[in-house]
Amino acid sequence: VFHDWQPTIRSQLKAKRIAALLAVIEDAGALHFLEKRSFPKLVLIKCHFTISQLGSRYNQLCMNARTAIGIIAGDLIFIGSAGLLFYLSRVDPHGPASLGFMAFSIAYGVGFALVAGFVAGLISRRRDLITGMILALIIAVPALISIVTRPGAGALWSQTSALVFMAPASLVGDWIRLSRLRRSF
Repeated sequence: VFHDWQPTIRSQLKAKRIAALLAVIEDAGALHFLEKRSFPKLVLIKCHFTISQLGSRYNQLCMNARTAIGIIAGDLIFIGSAGLLFYLSRVDPHGPASLGFMAFSIAYGVGFALVAGFVAGLISRRRDLITGMILALIIAVPALISIVTRPGAGALWSQTSALVFMAPASLVGDWIRLSRLRRSF
């Protein structure tokens, strides 16, 4: 009789396999349909327990991995653009520069910091500003260390602008991504 189904070792292994399968099906929204028609109650209890455990750990692991990848991508965008600007212009970022170049490089840095924060948040898919905050810290801390240690000829314009303008711009970029996400729902 189907209702008096007794679990065996073999059926318990099947239940674990079904639980893994249902974890995938649950993402598609079809679990409610399958619960009602296809599986014995004991398997469903086992599957619910396994799916909730597996699902939350998997989602947490994926969120952490996506967040790390987003932060790395945002940092590469910001650092790569800054490195490319100073390399192509042949200007020392820790040395003196003309006022026009300083204004251009600050605007350039703020623009790429906005893009970096937006892309980092987009990759991480978080519903908070943690990604932007971490990226802002990654931009601000080296700038602060560079101000304190003064590695160049004493000109602090690039480090100060990174600390004052570009680090907050990366947070604003993540905030823009988050506000666009909230408006779409």
